[in-house]
Amino acid sequence: MFPLAVALSLAAPVPKAPPPAFELRDGSGTVLISTTDLTAYDWATHTLTVSVAAKEKLANDPPAEFVLMIHGREAYRGKFWRATADEPCPGPVILLGDTPAGEIRIDFNYGGPDPTEKDDVRRNAAVREALERAGKLK
Repeated sequence: MFPLAVALSLAAPVPKAPPPAFELRDGSGTVLISTTDLTAYDWATHTLTVSVAAKEKLANDPPAEFVLMIHGREAYRGKFWRATADEPCPGPVILLGDTPAGEIRIDFNYGGPDPTEKDDVRRNAAVREALERAGKLK
């Protein structure tokens, strides 16, 4: 029995799978959309083309907040917002009910001034690089 215990203790650890290149999570960390749900990301408009099933997850009971993750690290946070809302929403915003079935667009400063290039967190170089390497960037 002793040789088995030694053999088990000397076995190489099982490596962890690397975190996905892209994830959109709710504020509590639940994955809403992952790299496998993402068909394309249009960098010019920050529009995600996703499976209809992935978009439907957001249609019924959308969370208030989202977190865009790149390789397991937070790139930025934003809010889900209704296009029919009267009040503006600063920062990154996903407007629900404002895009075709398989698309999700991440706007910025909904109802407010256009962002300067410096203030627009959507233009994060790590996000662009991860999407490009994953073959999702348009």
